[in-house]
Amino acid sequence: MIDLAVIDRLYTLSASAAIRRARLTHQAFRDYSLGINRLLKKLGEAAEEDIWKGVVAALKRYRFVAAAAPLPFNDEYLSIATTLRAVRSQLPFYERAHPAAAQQLARIVDLAENLHASSDNPIMGLLVEQFPYGMTDGALLLKDSRLIPQTQRVLRAHPATRGWTIITAGQLRREACYSHLFVVGAARWFPEYVITAPRASDVCVIRYAWIRDATPSRRAFDQQGRTESSPEAVDSGTDEPDDAVEADAILPQIDWAAIQRRGLSQTESSFDDVPAKIAVLEGDYGVFFEDDESATVLALDLDTDEPTERVHRIRAQRLTPGMFVLLRTTGGGDYILPIADKFLGKSAQDARNCQREWKAQLRRAVADSSLLEVSVHLLEAGSTCANETNVRNWMSARNIKTHDPRDFAAIMRVAGLQHRTDEYWNAMAAISRAHQRAGQQIRRVLLRRLQDVDLASLERDGRLEISLPGVDAGSLTAFRIIDLAPAGQLVATTKLNHPFPIGDPDASYASR
Repeated sequence: MIDLAVIDRLYTLSASAAIRRARLTHQAFRDYSLGINRLLKKLGEAAEEDIWKGVVAALKRYRFVAAAAPLPFNDEYLSIATTLRAVRSQLPFYERAHPAAAQQLARIVDLAENLHASSDNPIMGLLVEQFPYGMTDGALLLKDSRLIPQTQRVLRAHPATRGWTIITAGQLRREACYSHLFVVGAARWFPEYVITAPRASDVCVIRYAWIRDATPSRRAFDQQGRTESSPEAVDSGTDEPDDAVEADAILPQIDWAAIQRRGLSQTESSFDDVPAKIAVLEGDYGVFFEDDESATVLALDLDTDEPTERVHRIRAQRLTPGMFVLLRTTGGGDYILPIADKFLGKSAQDARNCQREWKAQLRRAVADSSLLEVSVHLLEAGSTCANETNVRNWMSARNIKTHDPRDFAAIMRVAGLQHRTDEYWNAMAAISRAHQRAGQQIRRVLLRRLQDVDLASLERDGRLEISLPGVDAGSLTAFRIIDLAPAGQLVATTKLNHPFPIGDPDASYASR
């Protein structure tokens, strides 16, 4: 629980914090950034074609990182030299595809090469200028947690910035407060509470002047709160260039089709396929979550004040960006199975054989006709809810048994196993109980393990591998969800809930 002293300080900050806006100028970076916009205008719909898509993503990625972190333009992490060499060597190819766009692309390459040769760092320069003797109670808020290690490296190399803490927006929901908070990038990139419920007495939003942005209103604190501007941070909002870049347009765009190709080794449909959606996870991972109202995922709630409620199951359809999910990343397969089989003891093999047999017979019936026809046969045999979706679920290896014994009895009749209905039902009930016990044990071990986990670091980094001592389940990893695909597709059940590496989700350009 948050004590009264903390609550009082939070209220005081919300009522009196100074919100400053510092707009930076750097002509070469401005020319490069607006040049990308001009290229996109010339390309129009052609920007989505394969020959342009990759190079545009790489150029935009460089722009985003340079605008979102205090890294020098020639920093090794921003290195774009390979891309520029490849593009320059293939300019004749782009010329044949789109002459006007190729001419603009050549200008951008010249601008990028000049920019990448510079060690300038306007964001870092502002920090050093305002706090030349350092800061022990200041925090730097970044949009992308992947930039934290690189930013730490740069800050620690300078005496004036070694004491700064680097955080992500989620950490501002905690109790921590700071004397100074520097928000790097457009205010629109961050949740509104960063401004409307400030966690520092001095909040400064640093962005480049060519980024068009809007700072949220203080709302309830408009009368008491105050907005200040230092001479170096005057922001009248009237001197943006006519072709300024919208803040949202600078953020990396996820290439969902490319991630799907990485996650699926084959595209042909099968009866085991289920509707699923891709999620991009922290650390450049992807995962398929089943898009069904009955599907659940093990989740981690960092916001609860009650430790026993920290681990819980949530419906997959209710997942949103920013939530944390727990997925098995070592050991292979379902982490519940080995523990459940231990609870089943000597009967495990026979029970699993029963499970496999009735499902195989049901699949065979569907293969010989269709999902619709088998659904009709099941209804005729006494099922209460047979339809194509439910039949697909019953065939899935993830499903243990039906909810209603009448549905299971109908399946056994259609599968030609009616003489063993009671035996198989009892075996499935035993498996179900074993899975419930296994899930409860894992939850208990997780709760104990989380007592030793630095939740602030997890919130900052967005990913943490968690070993489960004494449990034969490999290890789990807590991942923050970055985004969820707007549309789903059919995916084999064996692909569900298994994280896979995707590289940069805003796939960068590579030479052909």
